[in-house]
Amino acid sequence: MNFSEKIIKEKLLEVIMTFPKVSIIIATFNSEKVLPRTLDAIKRQSYPSNKIEVLLIDGGSTDNTLSLADAYNCIVYPNPKTDPVNAKLIGFRKASGKYVITIDHDEVMENKDSILRKVISLEENSSCKVALCSGYKRPNKYPLLNQYISEFGDPFSLFIYRFSKGYNFFEKVLRKKFDIINENNDYLVISFNNIKTPVIFELCCMGTMVDREYFNTIPGAFEEGDVFTHLFYYMIESGSKNVIMVKDDPLTHYSVDSLKAYFPKIKWRIINNVHFEQQGNNGFSGREKLQPSIKYKKYLFPLYSYTLFFSLFDSVYYSITRKNGIFLLHWILCIYVASQIIYQYFLKIIHKRPQFTSYDGKKVIM
Repeated sequence: MNFSEKIIKEKLLEVIMTFPKVSIIIATFNSEKVLPRTLDAIKRQSYPSNKIEVLLIDGGSTDNTLSLADAYNCIVYPNPKTDPVNAKLIGFRKASGKYVITIDHDEVMENKDSILRKVISLEENSSCKVALCSGYKRPNKYPLLNQYISEFGDPFSLFIYRFSKGYNFFEKVLRKKFDIINENNDYLVISFNNIKTPVIFELCCMGTMVDREYFNTIPGAFEEGDVFTHLFYYMIESGSKNVIMVKDDPLTHYSVDSLKAYFPKIKWRIINNVHFEQQGNNGFSGREKLQPSIKYKKYLFPLYSYTLFFSLFDSVYYSITRKNGIFLLHWILCIYVASQIIYQYFLKIIHKRPQFTSYDGKKVIM
């Protein structure tokens, strides 16, 4: 049974005069092709529109992105560094809502009650400061590569965490790895009190709703990217160990649709982790400081990639379990990533550092 209309109406009556304000942060950069879907989905939300503010943090778009922002009554702030982490950090500083949702310009809230359900679940569970969606969903007739990217991000992350964020697997992974301390027809309350294996969670993505007022109490939360992107781990350390996952709340992800566009983004992540300390701390380099076990596991990745047996096994396993042939390319992606990591560390040894560029690699950032 899905989130019932009866329950929604009851909750509406209870809080109709006290709807908390919700801020939605979207990082944009030449987003005219994908942004309308994202903004239309926000317009369709059942949550009162006068209690929603949409902040677009733009990295210098030269297309019609800013015109779209004006047409949809969005608030726009510039993002000089263009990278999405800095954009979301700016958004959190500017947000005025009690709750904040971060959503990418190519992500669409499929359930029209997505915002309402997250707010209700958080209001009902005062110990929880985070409400997750049900996982990423591949759009109909969209390239198969989309599922690989949405579920695992990249082959290195798949190897380190084996943590699926796909709509058909996310809830199963949460149930398998962590304790469910409360459940009803509408959501799960997951306890991270006993984390036995490394976990990858970034609260500034995946349409996650967070209690901004709570995270304001964590030192440096909205000051530096290395704290901001790893707020989940700081939240656990501070004693708030329960998180909500709302059921039947998928996030449709219109990610890059070709390997030609995917490879530069993987390379960008590797370069930042190897050469640029501050940027690297926003990603894996920052996580390994908070999860010591992955610090050593990373050295096994080249072995996993180049011996082929292990990466080929995973390629076949995931292609069968996902019924998606694109996963057969996993071993090839592993070789590319492992080779890039080794090459970038070689450049670092000889003191030759690449330029710091925008996320798509097309713009040099000074």
